[in-house]
Amino acid sequence: MSIAMDHTKSSQLIYTFDKPPCVWYNQATKYKEVIFMKKHIYNEQNDLHYTLHGDVYLPDLAAPENKYPPLGKYGMMRRTYLKEQFPAHYNWMV
Repeated sequence: MSIAMDHTKSSQLIYTFDKPPCVWYNQATKYKEVIFMKKHIYNEQNDLHYTLHGDVYLPDLAAPENKYPPLGKYGMMRRTYLKEQFPAHYNWMV
């Protein structure tokens, strides 16, 4: 179990088990304060979740599953036509 001073409320002690520490140097008191940062946070302003990696919070972003919608009948016919008749143009498009 770790005990540290909270940087927002100097009289409150934080008891934590699994949070990674962050050490701050308080110039006013000339002491180091250990602050335990949360592993996951949520920002209400932009509706994003963040995960702590080292000392930096990185957003939890995911790429879309399918970049383009599936081709229909005429899209597949056009692709076949370009493959057979204009392979250089087809390779440039892919």
